[in-house]
Amino acid sequence: GLLSSRTAAKIGMDLRGKVFTKVVSFSNNELNKFSIASLITRSTNDIQQVQMVEVMLLRMVLYAPIIGIGGIVKVMSTRTGLGWIIGVAVVAISAVVLVLMRIAMPKFKKMQSLVDRLNLVSREILTGVSVIRAFSREKFEEARFETANRPDAEENILIRSSDKKFNIYEIYSDISYQINNYFTCYAGLNFQYYNGNLKNFCVSPRAKISFSKNRFTFWADYAQTAQYLSLYPYFTVKTPVDIWYPLEKNMKPALCHQYSIGAEQEIQGGLTLYAGIFYKKMKHVKDFSSGLSTKYTALTDNMITGSGHARGVEFNLALEHRKISARFNYTLSESKRKFAEINNGKSFFPPYDVKHNVVVNTSYDISTRLTFNSLWTFSSGVYTTFPVGVAVAHNISSSQNKPILVPVYTDRYNYKLPNNHRLDLSLDYTIPYKYASLKLSIGAYNVYNQSNPSFVYFKAEQTATNHTKFIPKSKVMLPFIPYISFKIKL
Repeated sequence: GLLSSRTAAKIGMDLRGKVFTKVVSFSNNELNKFSIASLITRSTNDIQQVQMVEVMLLRMVLYAPIIGIGGIVKVMSTRTGLGWIIGVAVVAISAVVLVLMRIAMPKFKKMQSLVDRLNLVSREILTGVSVIRAFSREKFEEARFETANRPDAEENILIRSSDKKFNIYEIYSDISYQINNYFTCYAGLNFQYYNGNLKNFCVSPRAKISFSKNRFTFWADYAQTAQYLSLYPYFTVKTPVDIWYPLEKNMKPALCHQYSIGAEQEIQGGLTLYAGIFYKKMKHVKDFSSGLSTKYTALTDNMITGSGHARGVEFNLALEHRKISARFNYTLSESKRKFAEINNGKSFFPPYDVKHNVVVNTSYDISTRLTFNSLWTFSSGVYTTFPVGVAVAHNISSSQNKPILVPVYTDRYNYKLPNNHRLDLSLDYTIPYKYASLKLSIGAYNVYNQSNPSFVYFKAEQTATNHTKFIPKSKVMLPFIPYISFKIKL
């Protein structure tokens, strides 16, 4: 084992050196022919595979024939008439190996191109991380990376960034100008070209003016963003399996005009106070139409367009004093949507509207190595869709003819779920070394085991008077969870 590992490591080291030397000598045309993402895969993943094959050759392929030949000689020397069994076994194993190789080789070739694509998307995200943050495109890039990471086109209905049906090209520029010692202006422009089932382009401006004096800062900001993906809730509440769906034909991208003003004051003793007000006006937002599904969890492909707005205020109080670090944040907001095809054209609260959101985060350094952390969060319940009645139907094709209970819905998002809150505690112990640091964390998620509903469904139950009611049930996916983690930071 030691000899095979050392030999494979030496081969891998030599291959990496030779590949790197060769790639450095490439011209621009040769680099474009192979692509940088593909060359990265060749010098990392492919060489790692070669090392693994070398280990298997030395430990198994060369060793197995010796044992096999020895076994055959031993069986033949006993003269028990069982030699034919060895021959049949060898033929059967050889046939199975050939079939597996025939099946596996095309899949390995396909996997190679998928790894190249994953490297390409990762490099694009890392290269443009500043632009992504500037235009709040984190969700879009997360969905784009998830698509490259799970590229099964038949099962994946997220954006298909791995083919030519969906691409976004962006050019971003910004400028800042300091008027005097107090005032500074910022301006930016983002040009986007969407190439998918339709072709569309959008120019999104951004402007900000800031006033700073001593420890006080005041600013006013305007930004426009365009969204080419629409979030479709798969269930009646927000869940991780909600679907990001690309823009379809005859659709316009969702546009958001955001206005905000804010102020920040640094107070003596490490105290910082921030307050801000924001307003968002949205056009061409997407949803799915009512009355087209028979189940409340169904997702239709009929995209509809509407409008919406969001507004709110935010307060943040931060403290940095000696061994204590604390932050209190409160956000009061309102988000509404309006579609002609939903709730008879009346405005409604979407399932991601959170009116109150509170975060209290504290950290205390017990010693230079030991730190105690706490996090308490509170958020208002989101809106979901509850049935207002039930219809009884009969399955005439069944011999038992049992009644089928079908929930009846009227307005969408007509019920508000209970509020969510939890407390997390942890204790971190750090051991510094010359070239690395070790961190041991012991803690608990949701310390007081609050039953925050993660999923809501309905169950038909019969009462004592033989009446049937649909009772809402909830599932709690994250109860009290203790944990221990160990990290090494180089």
